Amino acid sequence: MSFGNLQKQLLAFLTQASTSAAPAEKTRIKTEALSAFSAQKTTTPLWSRAFFSRYSTATVSAVLGLFVIGGGLLMSLQGRTTAGEIRPQYGPVEIQRGGETLLVTEQTDLRKGDIVRVGNRAAAELIFPDRFTSLAHDRTEVKILAQDALFLSSGKLKSDVQQSGEILTERGRVRLQPGADFDLQVSDSGEAHILLRKNRLSVVDLFDRETVLREGEELRLRTDTALTDQDMPRDLELSTTQLLAIDAKLVIARTKLLSGIENFVRQKDTVGWEDVSSAEETFRSIAQVLNASRNLTIIKRTNSDLIKNKEIFAMVSQKTKNAQLLAEIQALETLFRLTKEKQDWFAFSLAETGIQSYDRFVLLDRAFQLTTAQERRLGEVLKQEYVLSFYRKIMNPPLKMDQVLALDAALQTLPKTEITREFLFRVKALLAPDLAEILAEKMAVEFAL
Repeated sequence: MSFGNLQKQLLAFLTQASTSAAPAEKTRIKTEALSAFSAQKTTTPLWSRAFFSRYSTATVSAVLGLFVIGGGLLMSLQGRTTAGEIRPQYGPVEIQRGGETLLVTEQTDLRKGDIVRVGNRAAAELIFPDRFTSLAHDRTEVKILAQDALFLSSGKLKSDVQQSGEILTERGRVRLQPGADFDLQVSDSGEAHILLRKNRLSVVDLFDRETVLREGEELRLRTDTALTDQDMPRDLELSTTQLLAIDAKLVIARTKLLSGIENFVRQKDTVGWEDVSSAEETFRSIAQVLNASRNLTIIKRTNSDLIKNKEIFAMVSQKTKNAQLLAEIQALETLFRLTKEKQDWFAFSLAETGIQSYDRFVLLDRAFQLTTAQERRLGEVLKQEYVLSFYRKIMNPPLKMDQVLALDAALQTLPKTEITREFLFRVKALLAPDLAEILAEKMAVEFAL
């Protein structure tokens, strides 16, 4: 009996059946049902049954479900072997996988164990989803270690970190922290150079000694580098050596900046901007002095290109309470800003007496004429530095007679103006009583006081 006949008989039975069927009728239906299920069946491949209408919707759904589940499992297993992806930017890029070499011309999955080589004049982006992204520059070779780790054999990586990860080198490893933006370069000799532009990074050497890089710092890992973090406490006062070094940099930066302003006044703008740029570089390098007393076996320094002029005051003020030094830093930063914002103000004549300290005093007086009261007070700090410079030159000869002759020669050269009188009054306040009295007498004659 076929399934079709059985179905008809069951339907007829259920339609005509009473509440209690006769025993003979039950026996007949049971016998026919067992006979139908025990009949021999033709074997049909599982994949073909889903495409024939004589099978029920439930059967088709079950078969499709098996394919979907199996496909999902297969994709899941494949996903476990994918560590990230690579996107070639330009130039030759290849992956060495097992015993074969694959030329990468489009976005490609990376697997654990892959060796990526970026050729000459080429670049490729390595993406570790939700972890970090690295741009590999030309002549770079990396090995993929995991979904959040790689080994940089040689070349350069520019990386942005979203969560965490690790980049290893022959000299140590870099532990990535969220938000970090940095460059890592490994030379042919294996030396690693790390430059951190944003946030923080941890660097660990081969002996698990660790140091922390902060924004704007850089570090070189060599074979003899010992990463015992010996950073001095943030609240430790600067040493005398450091204070002198900062003072020297301020003198150089101030001299270059004023040279730039003089060139602006002379309408030599190109040379003027070169002087200003050089002055800024010297000024920002003060940040380097703040790290001078750290462990010198760690070649860690601050990259001045990543620092703004206005940040120098805050950095130094954390290390010293020297009011004069801090005032000069703030004054010089203000002059940098004025030079860039109000260059058209420098439409005045220059004093050219040949006595540089006096000429620069006059230059500063005129540069700060049209500024705010607070800015003018800072300008007075810089003007006083040139009064001190003049005083030191007068006092340089050891003999009193020579000091008097130097003072007299300067008075013969300086113009008889109000600003000259202000300048000399400031000098007089610094001199010893006998020299101050001599200067007062000469000023009374020269300026008819």
